[in-house]
Amino acid sequence: MLSDLNLPEVASRMRALGITPKSCQTIEQAYGIAASLVNTRFEPELQLALLFSFVHIPQQLWGPIIQRWSDASFPSLAEYASYAAHVLKVEIFFQIALAANLISSDRASNRADIAYLFYLPFCHIFVSGDNLHRRCASAFLTKRQDFVWGPDLKADIARINQDLSSVPEEMRQIGLHKLVPRPPGDPNGIVASLWRKHGPNAQSSPEAQIPLPPEAERKLVEHLKAFTKAPTAPDVARLPSDDLESVAIERLVPAKRGGWWIIPKDVADREGGKEV
Repeated sequence: MLSDLNLPEVASRMRALGITPKSCQTIEQAYGIAASLVNTRFEPELQLALLFSFVHIPQQLWGPIIQRWSDASFPSLAEYASYAAHVLKVEIFFQIALAANLISSDRASNRADIAYLFYLPFCHIFVSGDNLHRRCASAFLTKRQDFVWGPDLKADIARINQDLSSVPEEMRQIGLHKLVPRPPGDPNGIVASLWRKHGPNAQSSPEAQIPLPPEAERKLVEHLKAFTKAPTAPDVARLPSDDLESVAIERLVPAKRGGWWIIPKDVADREGGKEV
């Protein structure tokens, strides 16, 4: 569907509505126009029409959606359906930016690339090496989010890896998380700065984190493993999550990546696998 979209035609249609390089000269202005259309409490019919068109909502759902919004006295879309509002904002922004020549209509891949902005409400850090993202993503971010240029992040990670390269193998075997529980080296580096802002318990001092005794840690692991071995109801996937007493989600983590043990070597050996 993305490859079939005629970007020059989209740009031409928006210019017919008055969006031109003269009326909209920056990415920030394009975002401001899109945000104003989505956040307004006026003309809810226009917002719905745009949403139905851009998101391709099946026609049989239009009536129930309009009725529910009407029953709520037509608050702004941003208040009533925040994620739908975000998706609509990205779509309107993209079409405005095309009409204003802020985004090229000659490159079809721009349509797929801009769709990555749909994920922004679900992340703290958006990392990309794409120039379109570099230019556009920051306009959509809140103060609690960060855009990171991919090549810069890779360079900082490579520096950290180099700084730790002299650590002997026997120390590496305790696992990377125990060896360096927080980013080492330059406190102003990208990784260290992101850790301080977004890392769990990043502001607490290492001394305040008292490790569990080995026996207590073993019992905790056994207790958690018991959840994964518990019998599962046949139709558990259909049950509302509020009706479940517990939910176990398993993830396989590689025991080792490159020259670093992610999981302590003795734990990996005990579990008998490359993934734990």
